[in-house]
Amino acid sequence: MELKDKNVLVVGLGVSGVAAARFACSRGARVGITDLKTAAELGAALDALEELPIRYLLGGHPVEPFLEADLVVLSPGVPAGIEPLRRARAAGVPVVAEVELACRFLRDVLVGITGSNGKSTTTALAAHLLRGAGFEAEACGNIGSPLVDMVASTTPGRFLAVELSSFQLESIDRFRPWIGVVLNVTPDHMDRYPDLDAYKRAKLRLFRNQAAEDHVVVNADEEHAEEFAAASRAPSFRFSRLRRLHNGVCLDGSEIAWMRDGSPIPILPASELGLRGPHNLENAMAAASIALLCGAKPELVAVGLQDFRPLEHRLEPAGEIGGVLFVNDSKATNVDAAAVALRSFETPVVAIMGGRDKGGDFAALRPLAERRVRRLILIGEAAPRIAAALDGAAPAERCGSLEEAVRAGLEAAEPGDVVLLAPGCASFDMFDNFEQRGRRFKEAVGRLRDAGG
Repeated sequence: MELKDKNVLVVGLGVSGVAAARFACSRGARVGITDLKTAAELGAALDALEELPIRYLLGGHPVEPFLEADLVVLSPGVPAGIEPLRRARAAGVPVVAEVELACRFLRDVLVGITGSNGKSTTTALAAHLLRGAGFEAEACGNIGSPLVDMVASTTPGRFLAVELSSFQLESIDRFRPWIGVVLNVTPDHMDRYPDLDAYKRAKLRLFRNQAAEDHVVVNADEEHAEEFAAASRAPSFRFSRLRRLHNGVCLDGSEIAWMRDGSPIPILPASELGLRGPHNLENAMAAASIALLCGAKPELVAVGLQDFRPLEHRLEPAGEIGGVLFVNDSKATNVDAAAVALRSFETPVVAIMGGRDKGGDFAALRPLAERRVRRLILIGEAAPRIAAALDGAAPAERCGSLEEAVRAGLEAAEPGDVVLLAPGCASFDMFDNFEQRGRRFKEAVGRLRDAGG
């Protein structure tokens, strides 16, 4: 793809938009950026590009620049169906995601990882296992650096573990991972998709360009596993937490093992895994599957599984006060992720939930709330809806801020309990992103601990 002297319009100035704009400028393109936010609201994003010759169209999306563009690069936070994009496509203007732009210039081996939950952990763990096995590997995409930032150091011998959202996959064309992984599909982003099938179809676009020499990794326990496997021309490699496989990665008794024609190659006792919870056992099996397909030795995979630690904001211990453990799972941004977090603890939980509703079914949490939750602390826009859906399942109270919720959580908890931030919602009603929400939670816990509880 030649970008020199081409009109490139970047839509949305998030992290990937900034990276795409910088890259297009480096290739000699005439770059424009459009965003619904104003210059005052964009702040740091504009500062990152201040030295570059960019035309800004802020505070809206005027149609004309879309029609004048030779290429439109779409940020994942911008819905693909907005009117200017429809007009551009109708006029024959290519509209691509930042990851699609990047893949036209990369020579690395791509491992694409998507799913409703577990993407970041699996992506980071896969890169960790590959590096531990002696390969050059980086985690990127929705975790770490945008994929287009990898172009400057591209090399055929490097593995790129790329976390991919459904939003990014909506706007790919030639993107082709050597290994494609769908961890799971559960209701998420129902505020953007009309139904679960539409969301699932976006995920399955990951496989659209694969060939017979590529690989698909699927969770054999997933309801849609056969559909995932059939979506690609590549052979499937499976993993399972719940049953013994003839081929793939699964439990052989209490040990994670690589099954080859019914014969186990032991990797690691599941009890020695450096991550907590059954969902992380699945993430570890997915990452081990990737590493084994890339040629990693099982004994080196075992070492990597042992010494990997949780990512920030994903069941991350945030401190202890008076025998009460505080856990930050701010990344639990949908109902299914909140359920996974609640299942990760045997002790009673004081659950802090709420934020911006994404259309999830909070009533699905009722059985877990009845069995495991000592008290619900509700925050944000979704608090009334969660309260109605879980009425009577556990005592509940509403708080006006996260700091107030942390204090209420400590007051409600008993020694040995867990105060768990598992919002089940997006963060954008009160915070810039889930990372900021998680940091604020940890800061509030720290202040409360320093004040003596």
